[in-house]
Amino acid sequence: MKKILLLLLLPFIALSCIKDKEKKGFELKVGDSIPQFSVVMNDGTQLNSSSLCEGVSLIMFFNTNCPDCKRTLPTVHQVYNGYSDKVSFALISREQGNTELAKYWQQNSYTIPYSGQPDRTVYNLFATSLIPRIYICKDGIIRYIYTDTPNPEYDSIVRDINSLL
Repeated sequence: MKKILLLLLLPFIALSCIKDKEKKGFELKVGDSIPQFSVVMNDGTQLNSSSLCEGVSLIMFFNTNCPDCKRTLPTVHQVYNGYSDKVSFALISREQGNTELAKYWQQNSYTIPYSGQPDRTVYNLFATSLIPRIYICKDGIIRYIYTDTPNPEYDSIVRDINSLL
């Protein structure tokens, strides 16, 4: 009976997000300061953590091969379209380069800036597992965190951003 149940659940387990090879453990929490980092965005500009320490910012870690990330990116893009004049956005890939991301962005008509990172160096400053991962910060302090359990909804993200503006 247990084997049958496992066989029935296997397709659902396989559809979940990219499995992390890293051990679960370290992750920043609400109230923590964002760590020091610097990335080059797709437009060639340099983004560093100090530029995200003034006002409200949204930092998202993602990979376009992750089903949950694919579901969350349109929501974050919608938020970006409504709040890019009030909020700093930093979308940073986890183990995915700019070439692959540029194709995905073009296919989906995204305009939100991103930084392709071929490894987990920046991501590991924040956490060791789970994407998508969204941090909403005010003055460099993490105020809200979203992961894929459940995938964040537009109304929730906007409510939390508005509470900080």
